[in-house]
Amino acid sequence: MQPVLESHARTFNYGPWTFGSIVHDDKASDHRFNLYVISPGTQHQAPSPADEFNHSVLINSAEDPDDKVTEWDVFWVVVLDPELDQEIRGERELLLMGQAYFMPGDLYQPEDAPGHDLLKQLGIISLSDLARFRRSDGALPRVVLLSAGTAVRMKAAPPPATE
Repeated sequence: MQPVLESHARTFNYGPWTFGSIVHDDKASDHRFNLYVISPGTQHQAPSPADEFNHSVLINSAEDPDDKVTEWDVFWVVVLDPELDQEIRGERELLLMGQAYFMPGDLYQPEDAPGHDLLKQLGIISLSDLARFRRSDGALPRVVLLSAGTAVRMKAAPPPATE
């Protein structure tokens, strides 16, 4: 992903990373691609003490051969299930994880979630804050997807060739 930084436009940042200029019409749209910021993740590692911003990025579109600027709705993806230790590699897998549930232990707290740093940054710090995600039987989704409430302008480019 290559951020597009337009003069006089606000940028969307997460820790030391800049994702791109914020789109004026930032309501989620079916006409945009999706950019998922997954916490925790190993793709982007910040030096300590900023390691609470470690994340991976997933997009739901391949690179554009015309190399044009595209608008992307941004979504936070937070891993809640302590047993989920695999990296999420695709949108289908991500959506399935959001529909799969686990039964947290009696002493489970938001800080037990692998994505606890992002939960804290989003103001989700107590069990009552997680209540909106719980099913009636007390189960929680393995991951939660939350709109970041913004869209950004970026380019999707193929990764550099390796030989």
